[in-house]
Amino acid sequence: INWLTDEVILEGLIPVVDEDTYDIFKIKKSSSNNINAVIKHYWVLNRFNHIYFTIGSQFTFDDFETIEYQQLEDGNINDFSNSGFGNDTRLNFKDLFLGLHYKFQRGKTTFKPGIFYHYYNWNINQFDVANENNKGVILPEFSAEVEFSNSKKLNFNYNLKVRFPSISQFADRFTLLNFNSIYQGNSQLKNELYHLFQLRYYRFSLFKDIFYNFNISYRLMEDNLKNRTAIQGIDFVSSPILSDFEDKVWNIGGSLKKGINKYKFSIKGNISLAEYEKPINNQIIANTSNTYSFGGGLETRFINFPNFELGYTKTISEYKANTISNFQSDVFAAFLEYDFLNDFIFKTDYSFENYNNKTFGSKSTFDVANVSLFYQKVDSAWGFEISANNIFDIAFKQRNSFSSILVSDEKTFILPRIIMIKVSYKL
Repeated sequence: INWLTDEVILEGLIPVVDEDTYDIFKIKKSSSNNINAVIKHYWVLNRFNHIYFTIGSQFTFDDFETIEYQQLEDGNINDFSNSGFGNDTRLNFKDLFLGLHYKFQRGKTTFKPGIFYHYYNWNINQFDVANENNKGVILPEFSAEVEFSNSKKLNFNYNLKVRFPSISQFADRFTLLNFNSIYQGNSQLKNELYHLFQLRYYRFSLFKDIFYNFNISYRLMEDNLKNRTAIQGIDFVSSPILSDFEDKVWNIGGSLKKGINKYKFSIKGNISLAEYEKPINNQIIANTSNTYSFGGGLETRFINFPNFELGYTKTISEYKANTISNFQSDVFAAFLEYDFLNDFIFKTDYSFENYNNKTFGSKSTFDVANVSLFYQKVDSAWGFEISANNIFDIAFKQRNSFSSILVSDEKTFILPRIIMIKVSYKL
C-alpha cells in the first residue's frame, strides 16, 4: 500500500521527515495453513433414538509481517520500526475437541441436544519472544426441527460459541491501516464467548409455485473483543481489549416468491437491530445501529421471447451514539436477455441509485448501464462479441457510511465508458 500526499497525515503519530510530498509505504505479508481431522461414530439405538460421538482436532499455523517506511526525496528510507511499527508474528493454534449428541424424535419434532469440550492451545511468537496459553471450554448446543410436511418445516438452533482473535489482533506493534488510522494488537487477548439463537420457518409448493421463509436470530455477547480507540481530530489509534460488554444483535428477515404462468414475483425484507458499547477516549459510549431493508422484484420465464428482471430495494440506516446519523438509499435494477435467430444473445443491465444523507441534508444519484451482443454459430468454436460498459460515462459513485467512531462520505471513481470487440475460440 502506498500513500502519496502533499499534506501531513497522522501528525505526531508517525515519524515522518518534513518534505514537499510524503511518500509512505506499507508492506504486508501473511500466510495461513490449516490441518483438520474429524471422526464421528453413530450409535443407532432404535428408529427414534440415536447417539453421536465426535472427536477431532484443528491445527492452524499463521504468519504475519508488516513493514512501514517513508521513501525520501533523496532516495533514502525513513524506517518507522524504531517508533514501534513493524510486526513479525507467528501463531500456532490447536483445538482438540470431543462431542456428544443425542437425537430423538417425538411426534413431528426431532430434538438434538449436544455438548462439546474444547481444549485450546495457542502459541504466539513475536521477534523470538514466545507467549503460550491453554484453555478448556465446555460448549452446549441444542436444535429442534418440527416437520409439518416435506415442504413445511420449523427449525430452532442454540449454540454457545467461542471466537479467537486473528493473528493481526495478536500482533503487539503498530501498523498503518489508513491515512487516518493506526492499529496495535494485543498478545494477551483471550477468546470471545457468545450465545446464538436462530429460528427459521420455510414452506414451498411446486404445485402452487410458491416459496416463503421467515428467520430470526439473536446474538448475546459475554466475553467480547472491543477496539479501544483514542481519537485526535480525524486521526485515531485502536487496540483490541477483552471486555464484558453485553452486545445484543437482532436480525429478522423473510421473503416470498410466487410464480404465475411465465412470471415470478418476489418480496423481501430484513431488519437488523444492534446495541453495543464502545470505549472511546477513556469513555464508554453506548451505540445503537439499526438497518431496515425491503424490496421486491419481477422476472419472466419465456422461451421464445426476451426475458427480463426488475428489482427495487429501499434501505434505511440509523446510527445513534453521541450524535444521530441517518442514511437512506433507493436502488432500482433491470436486466434483459434475449436469445434470437438461434445464434445471437443480447444482454443489457441498468441500475439507478439514489442516496440521501439525512444527517447533512445532501443527496446523490447515479445510474449505470452496460450492453453486449454475442454471436456464435451452432457447433462453431468461434465467438464474437461487442460490448459497452458504463454507457452513461458516470465518473464516480458516492457512498455514505457510519461506524461507532466515524461518519464518512466516500467517492468511488469508475472507469470511463469502454467499448470492446471480443473474439473467442474454444478448444
